[in-house]
Amino acid sequence: MKMATVWRAGSVTDPGLQRDINEDRVFVDEARGLFMVVDGLGGHAAGETAAETAVNVIEKELRAARLIDEAYIRKAITAANNEIFALSEANPAWRGMACVLTLAVAAGDKFLVGHVGDSRLYLF
Repeated sequence: MKMATVWRAGSVTDPGLQRDINEDRVFVDEARGLFMVVDGLGGHAAGETAAETAVNVIEKELRAARLIDEAYIRKAITAANNEIFALSEANPAWRGMACVLTLAVAAGDKFLVGHVGDSRLYLF
């Protein structure tokens, strides 16, 4: 009999030496095998808002899914992108806000990965 994998995750973020505001966001749902790191683009308007929006929208999309597959990951990332763009259009001070992200979803003995930008995912 195959046993379900039990995930244990930890996270820590740091604004680094160049920024006063930490624009990093992390989402972990160990029970469902969902892991996401989002980094607001420093030096751009409202990077922390873009990162927070991405986490919230993608989390909501993935929680609503019965089956998470590649198409659903694309849909969730697209929904986050559209929401970030709409917020930046509605608030001139946020124009140009953006983030990069990497997410991984455990799917049986494989991981599905969604990736935008220059954040990294390592396999050990």
